[in-house]
Amino acid sequence: MKQTLVLCVAAAVLVVTVLGVASSAQFVLLGSSFLTDSAPFYRITVEHSGLCLDVEGAQMMNGARAIQRGWLGGSSQLWEIRPVGAQTYRIVNLHSGKCLSVNTTSQGDSADVRQSACHGWAGQLWRIDPAGGQDFRIVSVQSGKCLGIGGGSAAEGAYVQVLNCTDGPHQLWRIEAAAANPYVPQSGSYLVAPSEPFARAYLGITCQTTIGPGVIVASVAPCSPADMADLRIGDIILNINGQPIISCQDIERLVDMHQPGDFLMVQIKRGDASTLLNVQLGWR
Repeated sequence: MKQTLVLCVAAAVLVVTVLGVASSAQFVLLGSSFLTDSAPFYRITVEHSGLCLDVEGAQMMNGARAIQRGWLGGSSQLWEIRPVGAQTYRIVNLHSGKCLSVNTTSQGDSADVRQSACHGWAGQLWRIDPAGGQDFRIVSVQSGKCLGIGGGSAAEGAYVQVLNCTDGPHQLWRIEAAAANPYVPQSGSYLVAPSEPFARAYLGITCQTTIGPGVIVASVAPCSPADMADLRIGDIILNINGQPIISCQDIERLVDMHQPGDFLMVQIKRGDASTLLNVQLGWR
């Protein structure tokens, strides 16, 4: 037990150190090819206006429209780019956890682009194709059309759409990787300091949905917030902060609504006893 505690304390020191480095991260403008292991998050900027891919009003709900907006350093302007196959990606908003999606009800040569819960359908799959220099085209796998700004507008808040692909700069994008470590500028590199850490809340379990109320804890990561709070494999999570838990997705949603360092009151059933655990979320 003492050895485990020592290891967990060491891990906690490492996490704090890494977070401190991340909070002073820089952006590195990628060129010629895109590699998903460049960084955990990216800023995506359209060439013709210099404005960033964002979600209107930093909304969390499904259906919120993608817009272009000047860089503010908010999490709604940061994106994860997750590989799902050969040269195919999902583009996931850090703020909402939702995927950049083509609105399938749109008609004609253009279609609206919105955020929606991540699923396996083709409207959420994208290619990232080099377009010369440090530019990329972001292409819908579903339609073969290019991500761009409707009407070529350079205005703040103009809507993002998928359009018939052209050579127009309103369809060309710069992708900048958030570098956790100090970056030595090289020829053609572009650096800018963000205003906030790139961290998401972390609990440290996997679970299984049950037939009855609650979900079963299937695994607990060593030294994770769940482990430190004495959450155990086989525990049944009944509610979190008084909200009933019916599925594993309920836990993911509640964790994503909180910040690292926040506390969750987790009611569990362990054997015949009901226990309330106070869990402080960590970073990932």
